[in-house]
Amino acid sequence: MLGIWFAELFREGHTIFFIIFLVFVGILILCSFLKFVSKNKFFEYLWNSNKFLIVLLCSFLIGFGLFSEKSQKLQSENNIYLNGKTEYTITGRVRNSPVVYENYVTLFLDDVSAQAEGKYIKFDKGIYVKASRDYEINALTKADIGDIICFCGTIKSTNVFSDDGVFDFAYKNNIRYFCELKKDGAYIDSKGSLNFIEKSKKMIKDTIYKSMNERHAGLAYAIFVGDLSGLDYDIISDFQATGIAHLLAVSGLNTSLMALVLVWILTKLKIPKKYSILIVAILLLWYCLICDFCASVLRASLMSVLFLIGSVFMKQTDSLNCISISGIILLIFNPLFVFDLSFLLSYACVFGMIMLGPVFYKMFLKLKLGKFVSLNLSASLSAQIATLCLCVNSFGYISVFSLLTNLIIGPFMEYLYIAMFVSLIIALILPFMWCFLWLCQWGLWLVEVVAKFIASWRFAVVYADKLSSLFLVWSFYAMFAYSKFCVLASKKQKIINYVLTTAVGVMLLILNYTAFKPF
Repeated sequence: MLGIWFAELFREGHTIFFIIFLVFVGILILCSFLKFVSKNKFFEYLWNSNKFLIVLLCSFLIGFGLFSEKSQKLQSENNIYLNGKTEYTITGRVRNSPVVYENYVTLFLDDVSAQAEGKYIKFDKGIYVKASRDYEINALTKADIGDIICFCGTIKSTNVFSDDGVFDFAYKNNIRYFCELKKDGAYIDSKGSLNFIEKSKKMIKDTIYKSMNERHAGLAYAIFVGDLSGLDYDIISDFQATGIAHLLAVSGLNTSLMALVLVWILTKLKIPKKYSILIVAILLLWYCLICDFCASVLRASLMSVLFLIGSVFMKQTDSLNCISISGIILLIFNPLFVFDLSFLLSYACVFGMIMLGPVFYKMFLKLKLGKFVSLNLSASLSAQIATLCLCVNSFGYISVFSLLTNLIIGPFMEYLYIAMFVSLIIALILPFMWCFLWLCQWGLWLVEVVAKFIASWRFAVVYADKLSSLFLVWSFYAMFAYSKFCVLASKKQKIINYVLTTAVGVMLLILNYTAFKPF
């Protein structure tokens, strides 16, 4: 990750970081060279003590190279430059369900062509369409996945890389152009065919919407697939204010629960473990495709498969190793995931639970809170701490009652999700058994009521300025320093480590004391 970040900083022109990197590399190479040419024990000691740094350097170089290669490939794409001034007649295939806001509608188009003044353009990348309600857009709001639509509008080019850094939205959604509707008269030209993944999505969506009322069907579909197009804005707002918006983003927790349910079903069917792993892996790959390879789903899927493989070979699987291996695999295939907020939040959340979860769990047990409360409270608190800085810097606010809401809703949602998942499978196989999904909507109603109630409290949200990058780095180091993974020889060293770590954190927090502003 550091290698990828440094490569992006170097691309933006921050050469000082590259100079620091070269000095660091030079020192390590010099120590390595002197160890082999000199018999001095001092250089041998440096070599032995720097093995970890050498491994880190190799990882750094791989990350630097991966990002450089990927950025070079993206920058060399043969995209057509358009300035957004010429008006075109645009035809394209709808990729996703339109998202309807109060004043406008948005959707993604693929297989797009445009005509203007005798000029014909065929686009090989997607287009993001924004249509204001100042124009007649009923056709766009009624468009479905696969439909071919026509309208008049302007097109403007965008780049994945800019002077401000990586434009994650454009890369993640395979978007290279932005389009604005400029005339009335948009219409659906024809109903297009659906591919296998789109058919799977439609089948899931139709089953959910036939079994629940529209409001809660939109919520259930968002939880399963991450598609927010069917959600009312007040639900999104309440979930954000109470710190449970992760439920709408296809969180890794949902994927892990899905894997557990699948393993349980396959075990009951007495299918051998090695075949169970293969079946679960295929089904999780299918789910990743449905969720458009969301980072959190990929992370949870990889970790689930790694845990299952470890169980087959009777090996004790370490959570830290699993999360590290899954992160390395994802970054090898897609180094730009480092700039994906869902990737960072997902890994930060799990890292926090691995590092701080056991510490808080023991502390809460000593307070005699009981195993159930201690487990859920420690998981929620560690996840909140781990993602705090990222949330402040990304969203500009903190959900004050997030811990309380997650403590109340989190355990309930685990059981509700399992019930919804099993009910969905039953309804897909036996459509007349839709009643189980219908019952689940009452659980969603309860979650919505609790979220709305807590969101209405005074100071439910605290707005904040961005925290420094140093504080972000310190927060991750502090999680390691306070965890069981930081092994020190003596009690004195542990005390010094805790005191210094805390002192640095307090100092950085004082420097940011003006960040928090209750509103």
